[in-house]
Amino acid sequence: MFQPDGVPVSLGGYAVAFQPTTTPALVVSLPHVSSPGEKLKRAVRRTPFLCKRQRAVWHNRGMSEKFAYDYDAGFDDPSNKNAWFAQAIHRGSNILEVGCATGYVGEYLVRELGCRVTGVEYVLSAAERSRERGCYDDVLVGDVQDPATVSGLPMGSFDFVLFGDVLEHLFQPNKALEVVKPLLKPDGHILICVPSIVHWSIRLRVMKGQFDYTETGPLDRTHVHFFTPKSARELMAATGLRIIRDGGVVWLPAVVYKFPKALRHRLECAFGSAAPNLVHGQILLDAVAT
Repeated sequence: MFQPDGVPVSLGGYAVAFQPTTTPALVVSLPHVSSPGEKLKRAVRRTPFLCKRQRAVWHNRGMSEKFAYDYDAGFDDPSNKNAWFAQAIHRGSNILEVGCATGYVGEYLVRELGCRVTGVEYVLSAAERSRERGCYDDVLVGDVQDPATVSGLPMGSFDFVLFGDVLEHLFQPNKALEVVKPLLKPDGHILICVPSIVHWSIRLRVMKGQFDYTETGPLDRTHVHFFTPKSARELMAATGLRIIRDGGVVWLPAVVYKFPKALRHRLECAFGSAAPNLVHGQILLDAVAT
């Protein structure tokens, strides 16, 4: 996949979570900026919906000189979706991580959960950094939409295939799912996380006549598909996958994260139950082959 200027971009690299949401990821999309650097620093400081902590996260993401999707995994942070992701994976599982980026997810799964992980990454420089971690069984470089990329992997060998914030970057997300489905064990799972285009922050922008692309986030300029909870489920069903669990990551205004933790959690649960399509910033699906 290519950006408009022809520069290759990653297939993704976030982790996935698979339980009905009770804890937030403290992220909302940034205002439009043209490139990393001082403009992004100023934009981050002026973004009212972000709490102080998440502004720092976005700042670090935008300042990455080597790879745009090199994130702090945050597995020890219960408000991070990666922590949920780790809870969904069985210890000792054999995992195919699509869009492994620089390997921060796979490293945790190997070292902390005793898993075996094979990565697929489109960007060569990111794949090399994953390999340098020394924890992956292998890191394949290529487009997961092309069956040749994974042709050397044994069929029916993986307990989990992970698509963490990957499918929105692909021109044919259904093709990618079809390519990896035969690699699952009979009881294997495909786990996906995609951003929701109907989150309240996006709706607010549209109401104001704004739909500005950003460097990262739900309006990442490299996204070629936008998902709602309904369309994400339809994609899975059309590919012969049956959803056995779904959820979402609650994103609330920054002011909420100044409240005492107990009150904040009550608000997260209340909004997550009452209006999931409005407050879920990311859609989380756990599916098996039919």
